[in-house]
Amino acid sequence: MNPAIPRKGCLVKHVRFSAWISSVAVYFALGVLFLYPMSRLVISAFTREGAFTFANFTAVFANPSNVRSLWNSLYTGVTVTVIATVIALVLSWIVVRTNVYGRKLFQFVLVIPFFIPPFIMAFAWTRLLGRAGFVNVFVQQLFSLPQPPIRIFGFVGVVLVSVIYTYPYAFIVISRAMENMGAHLEEAAQISGASRFQVVRDIVLPVLLPAVGSAAVIVFVTTVSMFGIPAIMGTPGQFIVVTTRIYGYVGGFRDPFGMNIATTLAMVLLGFALVGLLLQNFFTRKENFATITGKSGHLELMNLRKWRIPISVAVALFTGAVVVLPLFAIAATSLIRALGVPFTLENLTLDHFRRLANMSIVQRSFNNSFSLAVFVPTITVIGAVILTFLKRQGRMPGRNGTDYIVSMPYAVPGIVIGVAMILAWIRPVFSIRVFNTIWILYLAYIVRFMIFPMRTVGASWKQLDSSLEEAGRISGASELRTLRDVSIPLIRGGIGSGWLLVFMPALTELTLSILLVSPRNETIGVTAFNMMQEGLITVASAYAVMITIVVVSLNVVFRLLSVRRDRRPANAPTI
Repeated sequence: MNPAIPRKGCLVKHVRFSAWISSVAVYFALGVLFLYPMSRLVISAFTREGAFTFANFTAVFANPSNVRSLWNSLYTGVTVTVIATVIALVLSWIVVRTNVYGRKLFQFVLVIPFFIPPFIMAFAWTRLLGRAGFVNVFVQQLFSLPQPPIRIFGFVGVVLVSVIYTYPYAFIVISRAMENMGAHLEEAAQISGASRFQVVRDIVLPVLLPAVGSAAVIVFVTTVSMFGIPAIMGTPGQFIVVTTRIYGYVGGFRDPFGMNIATTLAMVLLGFALVGLLLQNFFTRKENFATITGKSGHLELMNLRKWRIPISVAVALFTGAVVVLPLFAIAATSLIRALGVPFTLENLTLDHFRRLANMSIVQRSFNNSFSLAVFVPTITVIGAVILTFLKRQGRMPGRNGTDYIVSMPYAVPGIVIGVAMILAWIRPVFSIRVFNTIWILYLAYIVRFMIFPMRTVGASWKQLDSSLEEAGRISGASELRTLRDVSIPLIRGGIGSGWLLVFMPALTELTLSILLVSPRNETIGVTAFNMMQEGLITVASAYAVMITIVVVSLNVVFRLLSVRRDRRPANAPTI
């Protein structure tokens, strides 16, 4: 008799008991990390001095400054969404569907603003178009003007930089949809005698509409959630949005109920984001249908003929304007001896970089940020593997609800999560102090970025045939050994992608950190932002150059590694 058979019942009971214990531990962790902070946010918005009340909402909407900040956020969000989506749609069409020169190069270069932290992008434009910016100074001296001709601070500046930062989001979504769009519908329409305009109007646009709508929602939610750009470009021009208003209540305004007002504003901002999330889910369902019905055949590139060179030059000029010029501005500022002196060889210096190297706060912020950027993705990937494993085994009660719990923090603005974390951890829990320590940043980052590895690991695991894992168990391997020796090696691509997707934003995060940092726990983003606010322009420029070089270099390295992985030999293991 096979000796393994008598032990089978005990093994099953042991596995079920272990799965039950694991499920309890997982739900406890989800409750502490995700549900507890969000519940504290809701309670604070609806209470004052321990009593249930709507007074906070009344106070918010009775204050003209609060109402104006809400209107500014909505107006900015809509304006940026329209402009960025139109730009992305046009660029996607040119790069994907025409024979423009440098198509592959443009596909990479046009998304470079996506890699650069938004607060650095905003600061770069202040060095280009600010009162003492290179363009203003040049035009003022050229025409002997008494005042700088360009006023960048305020609504115009916020919209300009927000469009430059967000159009890559829409470009990625729309260009992917165009690449996946089948050609047989267009070919059939052309064979039936339809003109190119009719094909675009009746075939292409309806198929692309869900992707365009989804991209627009992403741009809108991203815009109303941003802090760095409106803080740098809007606040000097007295243009206040909800995120900067919340920051003021938490950190600056002397209001006895300031935290209650901040949480109430955060709840309103949360409402904006949830509406956007519902719309995105709607468009995503439509987009899947459009992709399935229109996917086959080879796309024929439009021949631009005599317009090929002018359009190629126009795209190149646009790329130079939104990428090269602002980066040149901060690079030049970082090398100039002092503001206001001519940009000549005699006035160039590396002193600002040497000063940075001797600043303890810079060294500390790099250490803190890299620790966060390594530790947080590692923990979130491990958590994603455990969660996905339990869900895949079907032994986790209410497993479908975990997706909503994990995705909720990323669906809402980061500053809302920051307020929620303050409320949750401002007092010691079981004598454990989290607030005003580095650990609150670890917790906040885990909550914020957990969704990335959950999506990539889950997607990779879905591609596995369950027979592979069953074969491991039939051969006598335990659940954990099957996970270690079979599943994890086959989903390592999803694990690696999830790790990188957390690493990059965690390295330069600002919106969460600005509310949660404490002395000696500064991060790269907060240190750079504080330098800009304190008027250390040349030093801040040098710091921004360092950050940009690190971020862009890491993105290029990761992209090359990804390409190398995609080109592995045909006989290599595949998922």
